Amino acid sequence: MKNIILIILFGIIIILLVAIGFIAFKKAGEGEQCAYTGACAAGLTCINQTCSSGKSGSFCSIIEDCKTIFCTNNVCSNGKDNEPCNTYKECDKDYLCEKSLCRKKPPVYTWPSYFKKLELQKMKSGVPPGPDNVPTNASEFRTTDGINLNVSMKSGVSGEVYLEMINPVTGQVIFTYPKFTADGILGRGFPAPQNPGNYQLKIYFKDELVDVIDFKVI
Repeated sequence: MKNIILIILFGIIIILLVAIGFIAFKKAGEGEQCAYTGACAAGLTCINQTCSSGKSGSFCSIIEDCKTIFCTNNVCSNGKDNEPCNTYKECDKDYLCEKSLCRKKPPVYTWPSYFKKLELQKMKSGVPPGPDNVPTNASEFRTTDGINLNVSMKSGVSGEVYLEMINPVTGQVIFTYPKFTADGILGRGFPAPQNPGNYQLKIYFKDELVDVIDFKVI
């Protein structure tokens, strides 16, 4: 009986020693603490007591620590979406530095080539524009408001216009306005969305996306 107990105890000791050895010799991963490079997993370097691969998002002290273009605020970066920056010079050429993060530059829309004006206006819902319902330019609407798209074409320009309202977060199409011919000055009205939130009105001219107008419903 004593021999069996000794064998069991010996087995437990062996298991504990193996576990301790595994922990002791386990290599540190990306972002984990280290004392020297040999303590980091393969492909990682110990930089200021932190294991780093030098890839985007990895810890860095100087640019030489990175495989990317920048070392910004101790983070390796290529200056792309949501990567850190202090100025636009730490972002890719197609990005801006906004609130210390690189953001994609907004696209350049072509609507000025065809239109003098493309404006969203607030008015009473269900009532045509007139002396008692004068549309006013707005970017924020109530759920009970009507929305009017004020269109003014350039001289000699006319063609079919198509409207599409979307939820910019989900991409869901909320509303579409049938194609109509735009010529001169005109307006097109529709009710505000019934759910508060941020929306975008996409405007197509001759099947080309020429503008996107952001607006909010409260």
